[in-house]
Amino acid sequence: MKPLTTILSLPVVDPPTKANFYANDLGLETDGVKNGIVAFELPHLSIFFIAADEYGQYLELPGQPGSKYPVPGASIV
Repeated sequence: MKPLTTILSLPVVDPPTKANFYANDLGLETDGVKNGIVAFELPHLSIFFIAADEYGQYLELPGQPGSKYPVPGASIV
């Protein structure tokens, strides 16, 4: 049986504050804020906090005008 991974992405007002809380208070490891995104990797769970003002760009359909992601050549599962 293949292990499943759940991906959770949430808009937040202040990604650095979220990064500090989850890293310092809950002990989760992160590489910090990159491009307005904070990522936490846990067994079978990936959590992404995305700056609220950028979040809408990630909701656009891939490859459609105005879509920022995924970048050309990225694989999609």
